[in-house]
Amino acid sequence: EVREQVIAAIRADRTQQAPAAAADALVRRLQGGEAMADVAASVGAQVMPLPGLPRGVPAPSPQANRAIFAATAPAEGKAAAGRFAMPDGRYAVFAVTAGHPGNPAELPQDQREMARKQFAQIDGAAAVEGYVNEVRKSFDIVVEESQL
Repeated sequence: EVREQVIAAIRADRTQQAPAAAADALVRRLQGGEAMADVAASVGAQVMPLPGLPRGVPAPSPQANRAIFAATAPAEGKAAAGRFAMPDGRYAVFAVTAGHPGNPAELPQDQREMARKQFAQIDGAAAVEGYVNEVRKSFDIVVEESQL
């Protein structure tokens, strides 16, 4: 009885790991210098170029954008490759061919001001946290959990 459950669990695990392993193999091919079009054609996949993809845009998905921007910056003339899981369990493979630093001057004035305020709030919160941590080191503080 248990044997069949173990076998079923192992098969399910292998079924879930197979797409990730296949995607990893494609990433290694891209890292080896093979062209994205050739890699995609070899597995019957399509290439979907996303030139100039901005950070934080939920395209093709928020998870994909995070994975793409978490990739290391590509070396000159090379591509940085990676993969991410799609909601349906499949994997997408990507290659970053260039990285462009942001230019605040290109943002409209109201967006720059909003970003400046957000950074000021973040900086202020970090300063408060640092101050509180330092003060706590110099005093004996007892936190009464029942009062929180």
